Amino acid sequence: MKIRSVTTAAVLVLSFAVAGGMLLLNGLSVLAQDKIIAPGASDEMIDGFFKPFDTNNDRVISYEEFSVKQRSRFAQLDADKNGQLSLDEFTAEVQSKPDKLAKETTRFASLDKNQDGSLTPEEFEAPRRKQFDDMDANCDGQMSWPEFAATVRNKPMPKGC
Repeated sequence: MKIRSVTTAAVLVLSFAVAGGMLLLNGLSVLAQDKIIAPGASDEMIDGFFKPFDTNNDRVISYEEFSVKQRSRFAQLDADKNGQLSLDEFTAEVQSKPDKLAKETTRFASLDKNQDGSLTPEEFEAPRRKQFDDMDANCDGQMSWPEFAATVRNKPMPKGC
């Protein structure tokens, strides 16, 4: 699959981030792993991915900016608003799709580190924190455009911390 425009690229990112996906930046992982974005992705295309996260337009993405939609997604899934996600809440959107239900049930179990049958916001967000930290090559707590671009191009920068 080849992406022909920034608009198409942005739609793909949003589709991956929203379409039943429980994890915000899973789209970037999928894009890189499936090589939908070629190693030679243009700066313009990468800007289409970067800008939605850089909410204050300072050309770096803080973890706060990176995780806003993740926290919003958690709140959306937390039907009883008790600050935790039950397995039923976590899998509510895929209850009628057995193949997806099995996958999300497995994902829930892997996220539930203390095995108490519910996810805290921290457990829910942990994979994204790791992904952010992996992309933050100089360990300054922010993801610069070059760090972001290197990851999208499937050529992460070496860690320098």
